[in-house]
Amino acid sequence: MTAQEMLETVANGENSGVEFKRENVRPEHLAEEIVAFANFEGGMILIGVTDDGVIEGVQRTDTEQWLMNICSHNVSPAIIPSFQKVRIEDKTVAVLKVPKGPYKPYQASSGKYYIRIGSTKRMVTREALARLLQLPGMLHYDITPVPGPRTRIWIRPNCINIFLIFIYSILRRNLPNCAGVFLLMPKFWLRPKKNTRPQSAGCSCSVRNQDGICLNPE
Repeated sequence: MTAQEMLETVANGENSGVEFKRENVRPEHLAEEIVAFANFEGGMILIGVTDDGVIEGVQRTDTEQWLMNICSHNVSPAIIPSFQKVRIEDKTVAVLKVPKGPYKPYQASSGKYYIRIGSTKRMVTREALARLLQLPGMLHYDITPVPGPRTRIWIRPNCINIFLIFIYSILRRNLPNCAGVFLLMPKFWLRPKKNTRPQSAGCSCSVRNQDGICLNPE
């Protein structure tokens, strides 16, 4: 970004892709803005500009390291942004470009979720954010981590054979996806313990013989 482009951006004011912040912004507040952009279409944060478009500049010498630490420690999953300093006369503005997050949803260190709506951020629940992002296909559950402990489910080898035959017979009928296959499985095949959560995108199994010895490495 050139100095002229910076002046034009500041003159246009904040919008769905641009946010102004003073240098003394608190890290947790800046992280919320980063999360909001990452959960939407990405955006640009200008550090050293007031809300009404006055260029104050930044004075600290470790601005880049400070911003990168916020993106890695105050945002989950961590974000890798691009950083640039733009000189406007005798002042320096730090430009933090936040990419559109590939691993939505993102959350701030407070555990809260935000999304960019117009020129502001809005706090939403994880469920509400998932519904908002799922509409245009922006959220992909097959790469979304599921919190909580791992669930181990023991299946007898003969049940695995039956299951594979069952899947083959189902796929021959051209069912849309594997989710339907798991929904149609008889309940006695899998007996998870109470108060456990299933994984969102599949499971791994360990095959053991009658003596409890694992027949495949984990």
